[in-house]
Parts: sequence; structure tokens; C-alpha cells
Amino acid sequence: MSSKIEALLRRFKEPSTWAGIAALGALAGVNPAALTQIGTAGPAVAALLAIFLPEAKHAPQDASVE
Repeated sequence: MSSKIEALLRRFKEPSTWAGIAALGALAGVNPAALTQIGTAGPAVAALLAIFLPEAKHAPQDASVE
């Protein structure tokens, strides 16, 4: 998985991200009920993506000691 996608998923798991999205929605005049649904569905989608997307493969570390 790309590091950009991983960073985005980490950001979507943070409550402050959803608070910011709600604030932008309120400024744009979005219905408060819709904001509540977005605030509930957003973290759920991020959690599902975290479950189903594979972890990034890291190069094996060299076990030799210099």
C-alpha cells in the first residue's frame, strides 16, 4: 500500500479530521443531520479499509552486526 494512502488512512482515523470536515460542512450550509451521518460513516469506512487493505511490505532488515 502506498505511503500516501497509509497517511490518509491514519488521518481519517483521527477525530479532529472529522471535526474539521463537519466544520467545513457547516460553513457550506450542509444539513446537520447529513454531517452526523458523515461523521459516523467516515470512521467506519476508514476502519473497513484498514481491515481489508494489505500492510506495506518492508524490506527485510540485515541481521548482521558491524
